[in-house]
Amino acid sequence: MYNIEYINFNNADKKNVPEANKIAAAISNKALAGDPYYKALKGDNVLFADNKDSYTQHIQQIRKNFTDIVVIAMGGATLNPQAVISLVGNHDKEAPAIHYLDNTDPYYFLELQQKITLNSTAFLVISNSGQTLETISLFAVVLETLKQHNIKNDPNRFFVITDPDDGLLQNIAKKIGAVILPHEKNISGRFSGLTNVTTFLSAIAGINVESYLAGANEAIANFHQNKEYSKPAKSAIALYNTAKPMVVNLGYLQRFNPFLEWYSQIIAESLGKEGKGYTPIRGVGPNDQHSMLQLYLEGTRDKLFTLFYTDKLPKFCHAIKTTSNPEFDYIADKELSLINAANFQATIHALKANNLPIRKFLLNDLSAKSVGALIAHSMIEVIFLGNILNINPFDQPGVELIKTNSKKYLTLDFGI
Repeated sequence: MYNIEYINFNNADKKNVPEANKIAAAISNKALAGDPYYKALKGDNVLFADNKDSYTQHIQQIRKNFTDIVVIAMGGATLNPQAVISLVGNHDKEAPAIHYLDNTDPYYFLELQQKITLNSTAFLVISNSGQTLETISLFAVVLETLKQHNIKNDPNRFFVITDPDDGLLQNIAKKIGAVILPHEKNISGRFSGLTNVTTFLSAIAGINVESYLAGANEAIANFHQNKEYSKPAKSAIALYNTAKPMVVNLGYLQRFNPFLEWYSQIIAESLGKEGKGYTPIRGVGPNDQHSMLQLYLEGTRDKLFTLFYTDKLPKFCHAIKTTSNPEFDYIADKELSLINAANFQATIHALKANNLPIRKFLLNDLSAKSVGALIAHSMIEVIFLGNILNINPFDQPGVELIKTNSKKYLTLDFGI
């Protein structure tokens, strides 16, 4: 499903950290014992599978009755499904168009409104706590917009993933008769890649969720079986041993962008505590070759690089070629995919020549199974790093002050 090559690590990928075996065993034991924070790594009872029949009914209803679906969520609640759907690709012509309302920018809201037909649009609202300011606010704006357009609050239009027993969102959902799907307690948005936060929308998009979960479960099983010698543990150990404070993650396909945004979030929000952590920098190739690569190659040597690509592209990608006109010289009659792959290899060569540490991360393909393995790998890697750093990877205490102050500042008029 995927392979990782370590370049210029000077054996950092082979040296174990102190007590790595104990860390791996502790994580594995907590997951298998059903620890609520580690439940996503148990690998045998993902939420979607537990409630498959009821979810299938809702999924079919949305696909049959709506041309569009708007996802109202913030952070991992929107980044997880975006990452999966973007990487696998949304090629199902019968699926509704998916839009993400994940910003309180009024221009952004108006532009989205112009793209959809409100009468034929469903809304999926996601918040673990049911108290997320931006999510609640955007939901309120949507309800008011529907009212202004004389569109009734049809309960079959609204789907809410949240705590079913607590929170403002579940109160609102119950009052308007929305379908409420339970958000797994203690699994925060950034670690919700294997829960209904991700699988529900992925199924609506036409992705084979069973295959996606199978890939994730294989990666999880690999960790439980091989522990500190598993791929995600070795990846975490290698990153830790290089002692680089910045992690540059480059995807050589545009569809890696949402994944890299989520990967940045899970690294920053899980590990940036107590004066520790890593600063993730995301980019896309070959674009960054014409902006950031000069800095990366000859600037401060405080970065580790991970380059993401795939071993296999579908046939229709190989059909896109340059003209055979000889005036185009060495690029005449070349596949665009070959040109892209050449840029990927050239960047690795340049980084290698400058003796910079590189993780070359190749997915076998962009199938649901391979993407499931990638998501599970990334979660295990970050959780393992959190345990190496002796910090809690599941909380985010630093951002609580922003949440508190945002509510306070709502009472003020900034004249904007």
